[in-house]
Amino acid sequence: MTGFKKAFFQGTRAAFAHRAGRFATFGLAAVLIVLSIFALWGEFSTNRAANAGKRSSELSDAFEQARFAVAAEESLNRKYRLQPSPEVLGKHQEAAASLSAAMERAQGLGGPADRTRISDVLAIHKEYLLAIDRMFAAVDAGDITRANELDRTDVDPKFDVMEAWVFAASSAHHAAAVQYLNELARVQTSVLAVTLCAFAIGIGLVILFDFILRIGRRRDHGFRALVRQQYEPRSLQGGQRYARSSGR
Repeated sequence: MTGFKKAFFQGTRAAFAHRAGRFATFGLAAVLIVLSIFALWGEFSTNRAANAGKRSSELSDAFEQARFAVAAEESLNRKYRLQPSPEVLGKHQEAAASLSAAMERAQGLGGPADRTRISDVLAIHKEYLLAIDRMFAAVDAGDITRANELDRTDVDPKFDVMEAWVFAASSAHHAAAVQYLNELARVQTSVLAVTLCAFAIGIGLVILFDFILRIGRRRDHGFRALVRQQYEPRSLQGGQRYARSSGR
């Protein structure tokens, strides 16, 4: 009877160990799934911040190029009025083309508000180029009075509006690019910290579940050995009795 109680007690412990082993197996699988999710989350968050930072940086570069082109147009405008020459005219045309290219590039990268405003500025720039052609023609004709009048009433007002918006947009998008870069650095730091914590917890759980599995296997083997010890002598005694009864 004592052996039966011991076997029953060992069987209960073995059943509990078996259930614990199954729980540990599912726990290991859950840890692997959670770690994979954390890895994907980290990759997604970093890529999203990096892409936003890259786009903002490219947009800032485009506006910075437009800012330099605007400044070059203004400088060459004044230079042509003082020293008209084909070389200065050619450089002014190059600056105008550079401004248009930079604005079109920014239009492709910017949001809806940027695209609308850039379209307005490009339209003003076209009007400005027509006005500058008239002013340069007056300079070439030696009509300085007419050139000054066109500059004051037609060229400068258009240029001032265009310059003010390009400079403001360049400054704003430069600040935004710096902010996105700081955000990228913050996201990378956060992802690294969370990932390290998740992996540390995951490794700890893997060790725990592996320990539970090992204990479960030991108890299962112990229970089976106890069962064999309890029933093998009885089987042997039963065989001996059967042999004696057959001999009679």
